Amino acid sequence: MDQALHASVLVRTPKLGKLRTERESDKQETIMRVVIVAESGRLREGLQAMLDSLPTLETVAVADDGPSALEAIQSGRPDLVILDAHLFGEGTAGWIRAIKQGWNGTHCIVVADRLGQFQPLLDAGADAVLLKGFSAAELRTAVEQL
Repeated sequence: MDQALHASVLVRTPKLGKLRTERESDKQETIMRVVIVAESGRLREGLQAMLDSLPTLETVAVADDGPSALEAIQSGRPDLVILDAHLFGEGTAGWIRAIKQGWNGTHCIVVADRLGQFQPLLDAGADAVLLKGFSAAELRTAVEQL
């Protein structure tokens, strides 16, 4: 599995996403369902705004703690979960493994506080890790490479 470093983004490549399809007139558009797991505030609001600007993504739920994250993932059946590593601290790797094992085909992008978190999060199964302060273009790149 190749890894590519782009500014503040580390992404495993290549991966193929399990995407749902919706019909729009005569053409089909692929829609990726997303659950955001982050505390309320600038990060979560920024993620929502960035995701809203990407027409192939649909935010189906937002959670700000473990129990609400689990409920959101179970009910939302997302293709992608975006996790704030700060929310779970050292337990983030366990959350990634649980998501990957419990919901086969669900991708995880993790937002990290520091570069030292990248490799342990990728080792736990994260599909991409973004360093806080990432741009909308970096998020788009990470999503496109799933």
